[in-house]
Amino acid sequence: MIPIPDSKLWIGNASDARNLQEIRKLDIRAVFLLAYEEPIFNYPRDLTVIRLPLLDGGENDFFNLDIAVRSLISLIRNDIQTLVTCSMGMSRSPVIISAALAKHHSQPFDEVLSSVCRSMPSDVSPGFYQYVRSVFDQLI
Repeated sequence: MIPIPDSKLWIGNASDARNLQEIRKLDIRAVFLLAYEEPIFNYPRDLTVIRLPLLDGGENDFFNLDIAVRSLISLIRNDIQTLVTCSMGMSRSPVIISAALAKHHSQPFDEVLSSVCRSMPSDVSPGFYQYVRSVFDQLI
């Protein structure tokens, strides 16, 4: 799990999403699951879990993308320590985190994405990036 600077957001992969010991240690209160292909894990009641399975390409439904960004912005606004995960933690997670932070702080999406990706290993899917970039102004 990698902290996103100047936020209460953490980024991780599917394995991190199931690491309850580390989630507790970091005082994470919400787990945000973006991986379509990962199995559902049974979480304890006291963790907020949001699962919006997205594909790592351009074939996502706008509604799911919009809900993902809106939900993450709500967690940011409420100062909730949140882990955002996808399969490898290198494409969907940094893109959705960047979209939410950019909207929340009224900053350019590309600048925020560059900043987020500098703080971690990343391999952003060109198709997913292009899709989010093309609809970014329509989000929330």
